[in-house]
Amino acid sequence: MQGHLDKVEEGEKLEYTEEELDQLFWKCDGRCPGCGKPIMRASYRRPDEVGAWDVRRETGRAACLECSQPKAATGRVLLSKRI
Repeated sequence: MQGHLDKVEEGEKLEYTEEELDQLFWKCDGRCPGCGKPIMRASYRRPDEVGAWDVRRETGRAACLECSQPKAATGRVLLSKRI
């Protein structure tokens, strides 16, 4: 399990077991460590649901979708929403 939870190399896609996802979620107490927004365990990688979250590639930790995306990607998404 340790290998999955280590820092991720750029471009590497990770698959997590349910046990690993539980550990990642509970380690942050159900809140995004970046912005403090509540996340929900059942909303992993479900962008249309309340409390959606993913694993932040830089840190290997759970984070809301906004904080889990690289800053450049977030800017493109925000810009496309304004247009």
